[in-house]
Amino acid sequence: MQASILIALFTLGATARLRSPHRETLLDTGSVQHDKQGDRASLHEMLAILESETSALDNDVVHVQSALTASLLQFENLALNVTKSVNATKKLVAKPAAVAKPAAAKAANVSKPVEAKPMNKTAKALLIKSQLQSGQSVLDSLLKHLKGNIGKFNGEESDEKKKEDKILKHLQERQKKDLTILHNVTQNASLSDFEHERLVNETRMDLVSIKYWSKDRDLQHSVFHNNLKMTHGLMERVQSVLAAYKEAQLKGKVSSALLKKVKDNALPTSFAQMRADLQQSAQVYREHLRQTM
Repeated sequence: MQASILIALFTLGATARLRSPHRETLLDTGSVQHDKQGDRASLHEMLAILESETSALDNDVVHVQSALTASLLQFENLALNVTKSVNATKKLVAKPAAVAKPAAAKAANVSKPVEAKPMNKTAKALLIKSQLQSGQSVLDSLLKHLKGNIGKFNGEESDEKKKEDKILKHLQERQKKDLTILHNVTQNASLSDFEHERLVNETRMDLVSIKYWSKDRDLQHSVFHNNLKMTHGLMERVQSVLAAYKEAQLKGKVSSALLKKVKDNALPTSFAQMRADLQQSAQVYREHLRQTM
């Protein structure tokens, strides 16, 4: 039952990194002076991407919390059931039921009760292994998904860096060229008033754009770093509980130490803090985008 619930909850979507549609326009046109309406549409699209990706990672946090909570319940129930089974067996062995005398038993057609045998180590190990396999399978799938996200984060961060470095290089080179013309007395003197004003305005706009893209790169990298750190944290929790599963199967028992390990990794307050940190990280970049709309 728990395994089927977890599988239903575990509808994992791929988590992508932030992509900026209007950056491609800049690379194609070689100009930062875009149509304002087009820029606003691109920024709205970027905000939509940010919300989608933040929601996807938030769902991952919820999935991990649900899976580890289910694992904790499974460990607690198994430990309780094994303890009850052992105690009940001990009582049966210590206090066997009264056996009627042969003649009376024969007359009443009552057979001699069979004494229950205590659960041996091998039987307990098999019980634990069979009951833990379903929960372990869910966590294995969850860990695989999180590892896949790490690879996507790294690949898309590398692509974004290349794009933004190209944009910054283009802006810096154009600004340098325009400033050289403005500062060259001979070239500056030959410029018309219109051309001079155009170059002054363009260098000023380039400076604003350079500052914007530099800040954008820093914020994008910060979002990437925070998402990567959070995903690694989720992986560590899943791996720790998986280790508890393997140890329980190996030793054939659920010890108090194993229960504590699972409890520590399934603390609700920890996941609540992760979700709050995720929203805070996204809010900083969200405000950066809205400032230009």
